[in-house]
Amino acid sequence: MTGLMRPRQRGPRFPARLHPRADAAYLAAPFPRACGAGVGCGTGTGPVATIPGVTCAGSTDTDVMRRRNHGVLCGFVAALALGPGSAAAQSISSPYRFLDTRQAATVFGGYVATGRGALELGPRSGPILGIRYDLGISGPFVLEAELGWFAKNRAVQDTMPGDTTRTSPGDADFRAITAQAGLRFNITGARTWHGLSPYALFAGGFTKDVADDSGTDAALPADVRFNFGTRFTGVLGGGLEWFPAHGTGIRLDGRMLLWKLKTPAPFLRGDQVNVLPSEQWTRNLSLTAGIVVRF
Repeated sequence: MTGLMRPRQRGPRFPARLHPRADAAYLAAPFPRACGAGVGCGTGTGPVATIPGVTCAGSTDTDVMRRRNHGVLCGFVAALALGPGSAAAQSISSPYRFLDTRQAATVFGGYVATGRGALELGPRSGPILGIRYDLGISGPFVLEAELGWFAKNRAVQDTMPGDTTRTSPGDADFRAITAQAGLRFNITGARTWHGLSPYALFAGGFTKDVADDSGTDAALPADVRFNFGTRFTGVLGGGLEWFPAHGTGIRLDGRMLLWKLKTPAPFLRGDQVNVLPSEQWTRNLSLTAGIVVRF
């Protein structure tokens, strides 16, 4: 049919591609121009290219992808330039460090400065050794138990027959076991400040003399002998823990130990009843240092 015109085939219309000279000039453009300085063709109609001597009617898919890649590259370079400074500005160093364990054990040694009472019946000052166990229960509160060994001696006091004048014929051994349990309050809570953890402590327990009557003490009449026995011990103290390394530290501890001394009956004859106390609370200062391990 010669009279009929063949219909024109329609399809997607693609913008014209750049001339090879335009592609070469575009790729050779300086880096700032590749980041959006105006090199290449626009997306409108008509000649909008900015490369000298080359015109085009619009952008191609290749141009769009090329510009997109260059944009990603520019953003990556900017992130590298600004990222370290921004991260450094946002990081805040804190002097506090949380304690991530609840239990601790301490091995300690130290010295007990004793109060011997009005008649000097109590033990003399001497060294002490022991162990402690701590268990965190809630926030700054910690349960603590202590077992110690305190060994020294004490003066033996005697009275003259028919008189209250005191004499000291010698010394007797004093070997005591101390046991305490109490509540500890960490001032900085369940964390340290520059590795330091100060605390206050309230506790109670007993001190028991386990030495036998022997030597000078055994030579005295039974009613004249001083018997320390087992004494309730009240404790008030505080201290400081320092953790230079994670989980292991040094502990300094100071405590006031209060126990009661009982005066033997022969010392309270006559007018001495109004002078000497039948019982007397004495203050004893315990200073210790130890190694603490948290677990």
